Amino acid sequence: MKQCPKCNRTYADASTTFCLEDGALLSAPFPTQFGNTDSDVPPPTAVMDSHAPAPTQPSLGSGSQST
Repeated sequence: MKQCPKCNRTYADASTTFCLEDGALLSAPFPTQFGNTDSDVPPPTAVMDSHAPAPTQPSLGSGSQST
């Protein structure tokens, strides 16, 4: 089911993208729509350590510096 963030109407049809009442973009499907089996549940969102440098960034103090 999807829900309109403006009027809170719900739509069971997954192909409906916009609210038929006010035209607002509908929210993502509710988590309960995924079902009860482990294969239907989306994987959890990975959270990166905010203190670690990004994988593509060179670490500070590597000795080489571009000019």
